[in-house]
Amino acid sequence: MTASSPPSVAEEPLEARIRARYPGFSAADRRLADAVLARRDALLGLSATELAQLADVSKASAARFFRRLGFVDFNAFRARVREEASNQAPLHRMAQRRPSRNMLARLAQHARNDADCLGRLGAVVDGDALERAVALLAKGRRVWILGYRNAHTVASYAHALLHQVRTQVALLNDAAARESELLADLDQSDVVLAIDLRRRSARLPVLLAAVHDAGARLVLLTDARISGLEARADAVLRSPTHLAQLFDAYVAPISLVNFLASEVAARTDSAARKRLARIEKLHQELADLERDPGSDRKTVT
Repeated sequence: MTASSPPSVAEEPLEARIRARYPGFSAADRRLADAVLARRDALLGLSATELAQLADVSKASAARFFRRLGFVDFNAFRARVREEASNQAPLHRMAQRRPSRNMLARLAQHARNDADCLGRLGAVVDGDALERAVALLAKGRRVWILGYRNAHTVASYAHALLHQVRTQVALLNDAAARESELLADLDQSDVVLAIDLRRRSARLPVLLAAVHDAGARLVLLTDARISGLEARADAVLRSPTHLAQLFDAYVAPISLVNFLASEVAARTDSAARKRLARIEKLHQELADLERDPGSDRKTVT
């Protein structure tokens, strides 16, 4: 294969293969595609029958779906899932790396990769979805933030920023694993910001089903080009990541979260200012922040 030729069916990533064929899928095929994408990390533990049941389709429909994707049968499909899962792991990437010996050159390439992700952010995010997301996060009675594995870092950052500019912001998957107790509090006035980044947790679709059942609104921030989770979302924000280094880069989702919090502050200007002023007053009273050494210097005239 030359550098300019498209990948063969055998080389085409599974997610890209589904995305390319999705518009022409039947309703049954779309349910199967949604089930596959939503439960990507759990597929190796499912049989063809179990996957068909999850998608509410017949075994015959499932068999036709795998053939339409270019696989002889479910076993061939699952073998490809296993291969891609192995290729995505840091262990596999470490074995494939052929870095430059110059550490500064490696750092420069690393920075270029991150800059590329940030540069693509504006082109990837849908403007209407962004507007809906900010409105929901600003107006919801309570905002719950959810993210597992690597997404938990981004979720924690979202919690730290949003909680500065509005009240009633909490992590839905907290350190005490109280998801059931917290989910019991959700209602139609609540908004959930779910962060979905690969390698994905099988717990997320289960919790978002419970969020949907509670009637809460959902903002989904994901790096997936197609996600089975988005059918339940009121706003879907796609964020680019790159896979060109040992660990996935999250500069774009971090930047997007920062932007969301800033826009929520602007949308709720008066309330956000009052809250930030109270927080700053408490910082002064508690003396819990290190002071700028230059803040005590007298101006010399």
